[in-house]
Amino acid sequence: MIKIDPEWVRHFVPRSGLSVAEFSIEPLEADPESPAIRQRRYPRLRLEQHVTATTTNLKENCQLDIPELALGGGVAFSEQSLHPGSIVTLRLTTSQKPVKVQAIVRDANTQARAFEVVDMELEERAKLRKLLVQLGSVLKASTSKERNRRTTRTISTSSTT
Repeated sequence: MIKIDPEWVRHFVPRSGLSVAEFSIEPLEADPESPAIRQRRYPRLRLEQHVTATTTNLKENCQLDIPELALGGGVAFSEQSLHPGSIVTLRLTTSQKPVKVQAIVRDANTQARAFEVVDMELEERAKLRKLLVQLGSVLKASTSKERNRRTTRTISTSSTT
């Protein structure tokens, strides 16, 4: 909204009950070099503490460990097999209220699974935003050329407590 009506935002924020930190997670600008078009892109955050999640809609539900997360998706580790294209309902366990999201598994290697949020109720999005503000630190932004599938990625699997 600040890009559309900055004056309205200056008046709204102080009386909204929302913290300025919650507004810090904003959509990224469109990447003209990207081969894909997305409605919104958000900065992925490396979490100070990994978040655990459980699938709730599969025949055999599984546990996931999430070290990186954004409003639009993240990276998770799982011992069980989750195939690209699978739609999963995730229940993220936090120190506060659990967060429920529906996601699609986008990419998978031996253990890491990239996932994209495809559906989430507004209240759940607000809980996720608060969780990200509380636990996240912004990763270095990458360009679409750096995100191609031929590059390898190292993700730490150890959780900090």
